[in-house]
Amino acid sequence: MLTRLWRRLPWDGLGWSDGPDPVFAELRQWAASEWRRTLPRPLRGLVGPAVRLVWPVAALVQSRAFAARLGLDRAAGPRLFRDCLLSGGDPLDVHVWRTLHGGRHPLPSRSASLLLRGLGDPAGHVLLADKLAAAERLAPAGVAFPSLHGVYRRGEPVDLSAASAAGGDLFVKPRKGRGGRGAFALTCAGGVWHIDGRPVDPSVLRRRLERLSRADDLLLQERQQARSDMADL
Repeated sequence: MLTRLWRRLPWDGLGWSDGPDPVFAELRQWAASEWRRTLPRPLRGLVGPAVRLVWPVAALVQSRAFAARLGLDRAAGPRLFRDCLLSGGDPLDVHVWRTLHGGRHPLPSRSASLLLRGLGDPAGHVLLADKLAAAERLAPAGVAFPSLHGVYRRGEPVDLSAASAAGGDLFVKPRKGRGGRGAFALTCAGGVWHIDGRPVDPSVLRRRLERLSRADDLLLQERQQARSDMADL
């Protein structure tokens, strides 16, 4: 529980600055306000200041770990932390944005998710949260989705041969949900399974799949390959 709360910081999607775009800044403030309305009344006035105090620590830890993984130079590390701190974005968000656009991200993913939650038809949100149903509805309209190689149905036994038959180069995700929760890359090279690039024993993989499939159907989709100029991400 605490780990989940830590990873979802900043909970209201806001950093220490309104950002470079005044329109997005206003929308972000509105989304944060709407999110705070979902909290018990005694907490509403306390959460914002608490997040502003805790976020610098989380931003520092996350940005240093990300910079180390990518091997960023010494000058890029502090800038990455500053972008995270001011924007409220996670390191991947702000690094990609600055690499492509040369500035600070105006609408990082956490803030965008809170904003999008308050827009549109609630039934549409339910549809889009069901990845299988969304693909079945939208694919005939020409919307491209990753190819589906199989489904581990909720509560049913997990057989690794289904993943092997799909080619061993997959992306596994829960049927319902958002934000990448419970999703991971699953590849097989030289007879060895890898989760997000790390080798794993088949028994450990099976237990993980069984644990996830107890809560929801698991989709076995083709793994999307990054463009060569984004392979380092």
